Amino acid sequence: MQGKNLPLRYFSGGLTGVLLGLLLALIVPKAFALYETGSKWPTSDIKVCWETGLDTRTQGGSATPASSVPNFSTYSAWARSAVEGSWGMTLKFSGWTDCSSRTDTTLSGWVAIHWGARDNTTVGYLTNSWTRMELILPADTSEASRMELQSAIRHEMGHALGFAHELDRPDAPRVPGGTVDGCNYGANIPGTYLTPNDPPSIMNHSYCGAASAGVLSLYDYMGAQNLYGGWKRVGGLLSSEPTVASWGRNRLDVFGQGQNNALLHIVWDGNGWGSWQDLGGVLTSAPSCVSWGPNRIDCFVRGQSNALLHIVWDGSAWRGWENVGGVLTSAPSCVSSGASRIDCFVRGQNNALWHILWDGSGWKGWQDLGGVLTSKPGCVSWGSSRIDCFVRGQNNALSHIVWDGSAWKGWEDLGGVLSSGPTVASWGPNRLDVFVEGQNKALWHIPWGGSGWGSWWDFGGALTSAPSCISWGPSRIDCFGRGQDNALWHIPFGQL
Repeated sequence: MQGKNLPLRYFSGGLTGVLLGLLLALIVPKAFALYETGSKWPTSDIKVCWETGLDTRTQGGSATPASSVPNFSTYSAWARSAVEGSWGMTLKFSGWTDCSSRTDTTLSGWVAIHWGARDNTTVGYLTNSWTRMELILPADTSEASRMELQSAIRHEMGHALGFAHELDRPDAPRVPGGTVDGCNYGANIPGTYLTPNDPPSIMNHSYCGAASAGVLSLYDYMGAQNLYGGWKRVGGLLSSEPTVASWGRNRLDVFGQGQNNALLHIVWDGNGWGSWQDLGGVLTSAPSCVSWGPNRIDCFVRGQSNALLHIVWDGSAWRGWENVGGVLTSAPSCVSSGASRIDCFVRGQNNALWHILWDGSGWKGWQDLGGVLTSKPGCVSWGSSRIDCFVRGQNNALSHIVWDGSAWKGWEDLGGVLSSGPTVASWGPNRLDVFVEGQNKALWHIPWGGSGWGSWWDFGGALTSAPSCISWGPSRIDCFGRGQDNALWHIPFGQL
């Protein structure tokens, strides 16, 4: 923050040296997406303009055309691409015109960006007024200047959307004198906490001179999605929870048990949802579908005989059904850790976790992995020799078991109170995001970031089934559930 006497609703985020950033990293707490209550925009379409000639504090001076700002076209393009490539993954930003052609009345509800002496922003939406942002004019058009400007505007646009400095939380650690580089740690700013602990947040790292990675964290996206986006209805009529597979970027194949007990399928191709397709079969459980390569999907269900059944999309047609055997008392959960490798997990007649493996030449198994399950399992693989499985245990808490490449290890009790079986997504090594239906029928989440488990958090919704979630790229998760109308509902988290 540049100075200590700014009004409460004005915030800033300067960027200084890496050494200071490393120092602050040692004392920065885990942070929450702090939303300042009452400052939410009434629409998810945020209009932006360039206030090139007016001072954002006094509105004094005369309007100046954008062309008078040195390198304006370069700097404005940098700023726009930074916003649209970050917060723009959840919200729409339009306008991007010159403010000087508008009056105070017609600018009401806009974010007006001014090139000034420091980075400052009004927090959130202002009724009958502008949300004003001041950005330091870059010194040149170098790559270093581009990175600094883009990181700053991502942080400042977070303020414009209503997010406050996370280090101003009441439970942030105090420091001698209460400030570092003009920052008031633990300032007890009131607000609503939208996400769990999130040290990589853009509202944390580019604050108070700390070095910034310059990108939004997953929880930044989740906070914005939670506040402005929410669940979207896809449609259909399901009699089970859904399952989702992905064999490429921005590709989603969602399946469910239809009201006729057949396997239903719908595709997101990056541009829109297709039509529902009936793939036949007679299901007695939700399906589990997995992809181990482009244009390849394997789906598994519990059939009428309670055995595991299998159907395949081979790139040209659906083929099956194959009886894999076993006696299931739950829906299956199947994962792939490489080409032609599939591991399927079910609850057996003894309520333990059972496993069967396809190694490319045939099915191997079944194997009893123990445990006491009160739900179907949810499993994921993030490497060729790593599988993590999660279940609801006897106390309705989340339990976890791991294949580490040589042996199964567990069980670990992760707590919580689940109303459904879990689902788990992973976008890379040592990253796990587990989702469940909570007692309030909302979507609940707990993350593993490589060194420990985070906190449980409520992401809303009104589910009537377990969720199904998947990641098709870093910091991207798509979750699905059956809603109160028995239709498929979808909420995305992260960047496109």
